[in-house]
Order: sequence, then C-alpha cells, then structure tokens
Amino acid sequence: MKISTAAWAKITAFIIIGALFGGVMVMYSNSQFDAPTAESPREEFRSMFGSDEPSTNRHMEKDFSVKSGGALHLETDAGDVDIESWDKEEVLVKVDIEGSDRRSERFDVKFSQDGDRVNIIGKADDNNFFKWNLGDLDVSYHILVPRNFTIKASTSGGNMTTTNIAGDVRLETSGGNVSVSSIDGVVTINSSGGNLDARKIKGSLKGETSGGNVKATTVQGDVDVETSGGEIDLASIEGAVHGETSGGGVTLTLTGENKGVDLHSSGGDINIFVSDSIAANLEASTSGGKVRCELPITVKGEMSDDELRGRINGGGNVIRAETSGGDIRIKTIK
Repeated sequence: MKISTAAWAKITAFIIIGALFGGVMVMYSNSQFDAPTAESPREEFRSMFGSDEPSTNRHMEKDFSVKSGGALHLETDAGDVDIESWDKEEVLVKVDIEGSDRRSERFDVKFSQDGDRVNIIGKADDNNFFKWNLGDLDVSYHILVPRNFTIKASTSGGNMTTTNIAGDVRLETSGGNVSVSSIDGVVTINSSGGNLDARKIKGSLKGETSGGNVKATTVQGDVDVETSGGEIDLASIEGAVHGETSGGGVTLTLTGENKGVDLHSSGGDINIFVSDSIAANLEASTSGGKVRCELPITVKGEMSDDELRGRINGGGNVIRAETSGGDIRIKTIK
C-alpha cells in the first residue's frame, strides 16, 4: 500500500512531537533525583530551566528638570510602581532590578524627555519559550514628581501606588493591587487581578478590576466602579454613584445631596447609608432576600418583601439597588 505525501508529513510531525514530549519528561524525571525537592511548582520549573544561575542586582537613577503642570508616562513589562510628589521641579526616577543574570541583563529601561513630559519604557527582551516564568525577575520603580503633574502608568505585573498628586491620574496593572490617595484630579484605575483602593479624591473616580475588592473613601466627585469578583465599599461619597459586582456585596455611605445612585450585585447584600433629610425616588428589588428602608417612604404600587418603590422626602434623583442573592437595606447615618 502506497502512503501519500500528506500522510508521511503527519506521521513525521507526530514522531517529532512525541520526541519533544519524551525529552521534557526525561528532564523532569532527572530533576526529581538531581535537584532538591521544590517548595512549589514555580520553584520546580526554576530548577528545571536554569534558574540556579547567579543573581544580579541593578540600580538605575535618572533625574529630569521639568515645570509644574507636566506629565509622566510609564509603560513596563514588569514591576511594582510607586509614584509620589515632592517640592522640587524635577522628576527623579529610581529603578531596582533583581534576578538571574540572564533575566536581569535582558530587562531594559529607556528614558526620554519631551519638554515637561518624561517617558519611561521598561521592556523584557527575552524570547525564551518559557518567558512567562518571570519568577527570576523583580523590578521596582520609585518616582518623585512635582505635585502639579499628570500621571499615566501601566505595568504588566506588579502593584501600583500614587500619592499626593494635583493632576489627573491613570493607573493600570495586569497583575496587582492599585492604591491612590490625596489626588486632586480625575482618577482612573484598573487591575486584571487585584484590589483597588482610593482615598481622599477631589475629582471623579473610575475603577475596574476582574479579581478583587474595591474600596473608596472620601471622594468629592462621581464614582463609577466595577468588580467581577469582590466586595465594593464606598464611604463618604459626594457625587453620583455607580457600583456593580458579580461576586460580593455593596456598601455605600452617601454624604451631601443625592446626585443619583445605581448599585447592582449578583451575589450579595446591598447596604446604603444616607442622611435622614435625603430626597430620592427609591427603586429597590432582590431575587433572593428582603428590602428594608428605615426612612419614611411614600410607596408607589404594592408593597412586598422583595421590592420597594416610592418617594423619600418628596422624591428626587433615583436611588436604584438590585441584587440577585441578598438583602437590600436603606439606613440613616448615625
């Protein structure tokens, strides 16, 4: 029987794949006898693929003369980022890189300046097949800027903090927590796998995370936050509020007048604390609990345990709360 060219190609490919798989398994088997027992799968891969090389510590420091009102732009493939202000018209950047010789030497940080804008780009120049194993590389940025400055920063693998900035702040990480405090400006924070924490914000706040809790305290502006897997805790908010979670509860303490509230949860309770003089049209419903309101309310339609609609203190902007798996409580601030 004659075998076609296409069939021979498939057989050859199968043999090559089998040989590669067998080689990896042999390497793994040998590592069990030649190397100490790994404390974790990550440590195990390090011993298998050359992470026992010498460690290198690198420190870089750059400073730039700028004027207040400038901007910082940071993009990095890895690393924690800490940004804060000082009383000088300078940007000071300190970068620490620690890891195996191979990892450390292939992580490149470039700096540039365009007027009062400072740019920082950190790149991992590594084409290794197992590039995702970044356990051998630890990068951290500590940056000082004038207080009146705009910040835009992103990292593919680390925590981010920014403190005491009078300007818009935008932070994004693919693998860590984000914390901002004492910001006079618009704040936008995003994480694919961590918690969000915002405190003392004079401006609007927008935040989104796919895997953590959201906490905001003392925000003088509108708040729009979402999480796919955590709790939302909003305290001392003086603006319109939108909050949505697929995996936790929501707590809101609203100060000042009601500028509109829209809260949703797929798996938890919703607790809303307001002053006893708040004016609102309440629209609250739950599929798995009860609705309770401590304030006097003029009910619209029929009353039921799982739905409440009506006017509080004559009515006003809508306070909407919906949950599929918990109770809803509207309470007065004590």
